Amino acid sequence: INNFDNVYIPKGTYKITNQLNLKSNLHLSGDGETSIIKSYFEYNDVIKYILISDSNSQSITRTIIDNLQFMNNNVNTLSGGIYVEFSTRGLIFNNLWFNGISNCIKLGDKIWAITSLTNIYGTYLADNISDELKNLAIGIYCQGNTTYGKNIEIIGTYGYGLYLSGCSVGSWQDTNISGSTSQYLMKNGIKIENSNDVDFNTCWIEQVADGSGVLTKSIEVIDSKQISL
Repeated sequence: INNFDNVYIPKGTYKITNQLNLKSNLHLSGDGETSIIKSYFEYNDVIKYILISDSNSQSITRTIIDNLQFMNNNVNTLSGGIYVEFSTRGLIFNNLWFNGISNCIKLGDKIWAITSLTNIYGTYLADNISDELKNLAIGIYCQGNTTYGKNIEIIGTYGYGLYLSGCSVGSWQDTNISGSTSQYLMKNGIKIENSNDVDFNTCWIEQVADGSGVLTKSIEVIDSKQISL
Protein backbone atom coordinates (compact mmCIF):
# COMPACT_ATOMS: atom_id res chain seq x y z
CA ILE A 1 0.00 0.00 0.00
CA ASN A 2 3.01 2.30 0.18
CA ASN A 3 3.51 2.15 -3.58
CA PHE A 4 -0.02 2.83 -4.85
CA ASP A 5 -2.85 5.27 -4.15
CA ASN A 6 -5.66 2.82 -4.98
CA VAL A 7 -5.30 -0.65 -3.48
CA TYR A 8 -7.99 -3.28 -3.95
CA ILE A 9 -7.99 -6.47 -1.85
CA PRO A 10 -10.08 -9.24 -3.45
CA LYS A 11 -12.05 -11.89 -1.58
CA GLY A 12 -9.76 -14.05 0.57
CA THR A 13 -7.81 -14.13 3.83
CA TYR A 14 -4.48 -12.31 3.87
CA LYS A 15 -1.98 -13.14 6.61
CA ILE A 16 0.28 -10.32 7.77
CA THR A 17 3.14 -10.48 10.25
CA ASN A 18 4.01 -6.75 10.24
CA GLN A 19 1.95 -3.61 10.61
CA LEU A 20 0.88 -1.79 7.45
CA ASN A 21 1.64 1.94 7.36
CA LEU A 22 -1.08 4.29 6.17
CA LYS A 23 -0.36 7.28 3.96
CA SER A 24 -2.15 10.28 2.46
CA ASN A 25 -4.41 10.01 -0.60
CA LEU A 26 -4.83 6.27 -0.11
CA HIS A 27 -8.00 4.38 -1.01
CA LEU A 28 -7.79 0.89 0.46
CA SER A 29 -10.81 -1.24 -0.35
CA GLY A 30 -12.07 -4.82 -0.62
CA ASP A 31 -15.16 -6.93 -1.22
CA GLY A 32 -16.61 -6.52 2.28
CA GLU A 33 -16.59 -9.24 4.93
CA THR A 34 -14.95 -11.68 2.52
CA SER A 35 -11.79 -9.56 2.18
CA ILE A 36 -10.01 -10.39 5.43
CA ILE A 37 -6.73 -8.98 6.71
CA LYS A 38 -5.60 -11.23 9.57
CA SER A 39 -2.75 -10.34 11.91
CA TYR A 40 -0.18 -12.86 13.09
CA PHE A 41 1.83 -10.51 15.27
CA GLU A 42 4.18 -11.51 18.05
CA TYR A 43 2.62 -10.21 21.24
CA ASN A 44 4.74 -8.22 23.74
CA ASP A 45 2.18 -6.47 25.96
CA VAL A 46 1.81 -3.60 23.45
CA ILE A 47 -1.27 -3.27 21.28
CA LYS A 48 -0.25 -3.60 17.65
CA TYR A 49 -2.59 -2.18 15.04
CA ILE A 50 -2.95 -3.73 11.60
CA LEU A 51 -3.15 -0.34 9.87
CA ILE A 52 -1.21 2.44 11.53
CA SER A 53 -0.14 6.05 11.18
CA ASP A 54 1.10 6.94 14.64
CA SER A 55 3.41 9.86 13.81
CA ASN A 56 3.01 13.06 15.87
CA SER A 57 4.65 15.14 13.15
CA GLN A 58 3.34 13.80 9.83
CA SER A 59 -0.32 14.20 8.96
CA ILE A 60 -2.17 11.82 6.65
CA THR A 61 -4.92 13.38 4.56
CA ARG A 62 -7.76 12.23 2.30
CA THR A 63 -7.47 8.58 3.32
CA ILE A 64 -10.33 6.17 2.64
CA ILE A 65 -10.62 2.63 4.01
CA ASP A 66 -13.70 0.63 3.12
CA ASN A 67 -15.22 -2.83 2.62
CA LEU A 68 -12.70 -4.84 4.63
CA GLN A 69 -12.67 -7.21 7.61
CA PHE A 70 -9.88 -7.29 10.21
CA MET A 71 -9.12 -10.32 12.34
CA ASN A 72 -6.52 -11.39 14.89
CA ASN A 73 -5.04 -14.88 14.87
CA ASN A 74 -4.51 -14.96 18.63
CA VAL A 75 -7.82 -14.01 20.26
CA ASN A 76 -6.28 -14.35 23.74
CA THR A 77 -4.22 -11.16 23.33
CA LEU A 78 -4.91 -7.47 22.90
CA SER A 79 -4.93 -6.44 19.25
CA GLY A 80 -5.70 -3.39 17.15
CA GLY A 81 -7.41 -2.62 13.88
CA ILE A 82 -6.72 0.97 12.75
CA TYR A 83 -4.76 3.73 14.50
CA VAL A 84 -4.36 7.27 13.13
CA GLU A 85 -2.64 9.86 15.32
CA PHE A 86 -2.48 12.94 13.05
CA SER A 87 -4.80 14.08 10.26
CA THR A 88 -5.67 17.52 8.91
CA ARG A 89 -7.73 16.80 5.79
CA GLY A 90 -10.26 14.15 6.59
CA LEU A 91 -10.53 10.39 7.01
CA ILE A 92 -13.30 8.11 5.76
CA PHE A 93 -13.81 4.63 7.24
CA ASN A 94 -16.79 2.79 5.79
CA ASN A 95 -18.15 -0.77 5.87
CA LEU A 96 -15.52 -2.27 8.15
CA TRP A 97 -15.73 -5.45 10.24
CA PHE A 98 -13.53 -6.28 13.25
CA ASN A 99 -13.69 -9.83 14.58
CA GLY A 100 -11.64 -10.84 17.62
CA ILE A 101 -9.90 -7.43 17.56
CA SER A 102 -9.91 -5.96 21.08
CA ASN A 103 -9.32 -2.33 20.01
CA CYS A 104 -10.99 -1.60 16.67
CA ILE A 105 -10.24 2.05 15.90
CA LYS A 106 -8.08 4.62 17.67
CA LEU A 107 -7.99 8.29 16.64
CA GLY A 108 -5.27 10.40 18.26
CA ASP A 109 -5.44 13.92 19.64
CA LYS A 110 -4.13 15.53 16.45
CA ILE A 111 -7.21 14.82 14.34
CA TRP A 112 -8.12 18.32 13.13
CA ALA A 113 -10.45 17.58 10.26
CA ILE A 114 -13.67 15.67 9.71
CA THR A 115 -13.46 11.94 10.33
CA SER A 116 -16.36 9.84 9.09
CA LEU A 117 -17.07 6.38 10.54
CA THR A 118 -19.97 4.63 8.83
CA ASN A 119 -21.13 1.02 9.11
CA ILE A 120 -18.50 -0.15 11.60
CA TYR A 121 -19.05 -3.59 13.14
CA GLY A 122 -16.91 -4.96 15.97
CA THR A 123 -17.77 -8.35 17.48
CA TYR A 124 -16.32 -10.60 20.20
CA LEU A 125 -13.65 -8.03 20.92
CA ALA A 126 -12.51 -9.19 24.33
CA ASP A 127 -14.30 -12.47 24.96
CA ASN A 128 -11.15 -14.56 25.26
CA ILE A 129 -8.71 -12.05 26.74
CA SER A 130 -7.41 -12.61 30.27
CA ASP A 131 -9.08 -10.69 33.07
CA GLU A 132 -6.04 -8.48 33.72
CA LEU A 133 -6.07 -7.25 30.11
CA LYS A 134 -9.82 -6.89 29.55
CA ASN A 135 -9.93 -3.33 30.93
CA LEU A 136 -7.62 -2.18 28.12
CA ALA A 137 -10.05 -3.29 25.43
CA ILE A 138 -11.75 -0.24 23.86
CA GLY A 139 -13.96 -0.66 20.82
CA ILE A 140 -13.53 2.87 19.41
CA TYR A 141 -11.27 5.43 21.10
CA CYS A 142 -11.46 9.03 19.80
CA GLN A 143 -9.32 11.92 20.95
CA GLY A 144 -9.68 14.17 17.91
CA ASN A 145 -12.16 16.75 16.68
CA THR A 146 -15.13 16.62 14.30
CA THR A 147 -15.76 12.88 14.35
CA TYR A 148 -19.05 11.64 12.92
CA GLY A 149 -20.23 8.06 13.43
CA LYS A 150 -23.27 6.35 11.96
CA ASN A 151 -24.41 2.71 12.17
CA ILE A 152 -21.80 1.65 14.73
CA GLU A 153 -22.02 -1.74 16.43
CA ILE A 154 -19.58 -2.73 19.19
CA ILE A 155 -20.33 -6.12 20.72
CA GLY A 156 -18.39 -7.93 23.41
CA THR A 157 -15.63 -5.55 24.44
CA TYR A 158 -15.02 -5.05 28.16
CA GLY A 159 -13.13 -1.84 29.01
CA TYR A 160 -15.25 0.60 26.98
CA GLY A 161 -17.42 0.31 23.92
CA LEU A 162 -16.91 3.95 22.88
CA TYR A 163 -14.50 6.33 24.59
CA LEU A 164 -14.36 10.04 23.67
CA SER A 165 -11.55 12.01 25.30
CA GLY A 166 -10.88 15.64 24.41
CA CYS A 167 -13.29 15.58 21.47
CA SER A 168 -14.79 18.79 20.12
CA VAL A 169 -17.77 18.70 17.75
CA GLY A 170 -19.21 15.43 16.54
CA SER A 171 -22.26 13.24 16.33
CA TRP A 172 -23.05 9.55 16.74
CA GLN A 173 -26.21 8.06 15.25
CA ASP A 174 -27.71 4.58 15.29
CA THR A 175 -25.17 3.07 17.66
CA ASN A 176 -25.42 -0.33 19.35
CA ILE A 177 -23.02 -1.11 22.19
CA SER A 178 -23.40 -4.21 24.31
CA GLY A 179 -21.87 -7.30 25.79
CA SER A 180 -21.98 -10.26 23.45
CA THR A 181 -23.73 -12.72 25.82
CA SER A 182 -24.60 -13.03 29.48
CA GLN A 183 -21.19 -14.63 29.91
CA TYR A 184 -19.18 -11.91 28.16
CA LEU A 185 -20.53 -8.65 29.49
CA MET A 186 -19.34 -5.12 28.83
CA LYS A 187 -18.03 -3.21 31.82
CA ASN A 188 -18.59 0.31 30.46
CA GLY A 189 -20.69 1.40 27.50
CA ILE A 190 -19.83 5.01 26.60
CA LYS A 191 -17.39 7.34 28.34
CA ILE A 192 -17.09 11.03 27.47
CA GLU A 193 -14.53 13.29 29.15
CA ASN A 194 -13.08 16.75 28.49
CA SER A 195 -15.25 16.99 25.39
CA ASN A 196 -17.81 19.43 24.02
CA ASP A 197 -20.51 19.79 21.35
CA VAL A 198 -21.13 16.07 20.84
CA ASP A 199 -24.56 14.68 19.99
CA PHE A 200 -25.83 11.10 20.43
CA ASN A 201 -29.04 10.10 18.70
CA THR A 202 -30.65 6.64 18.77
CA CYS A 203 -28.16 4.61 20.80
CA TRP A 204 -28.78 1.17 22.26
CA ILE A 205 -26.71 0.01 25.23
CA GLU A 206 -27.18 -3.33 27.01
CA GLN A 207 -25.41 -6.17 28.84
CA VAL A 208 -23.38 -3.66 30.86
CA ALA A 209 -21.90 -5.24 34.01
CA ASP A 210 -18.64 -6.50 35.38
CA GLY A 211 -17.76 -10.16 35.59
CA SER A 212 -19.60 -10.66 38.88
CA GLY A 213 -22.86 -9.28 37.53
CA VAL A 214 -22.62 -5.94 39.37
CA LEU A 215 -23.99 -3.09 37.24
CA THR A 216 -21.36 -0.58 36.19
CA LYS A 217 -21.73 2.46 33.87
CA SER A 218 -23.78 2.59 30.70
CA ILE A 219 -22.88 6.23 30.05
CA GLU A 220 -20.34 8.30 31.96
CA VAL A 221 -19.76 12.01 31.28
CA ILE A 222 -16.88 13.84 33.00
CA ASP A 223 -15.80 17.51 32.70
CA SER A 224 -17.66 18.00 29.43
CA LYS A 225 -20.22 20.48 28.11
CA GLN A 226 -22.93 20.65 25.47
CA ILE A 227 -23.29 16.88 25.31
CA SER A 228 -26.69 15.88 23.90
CA LEU A 229 -28.00 12.39 24.65
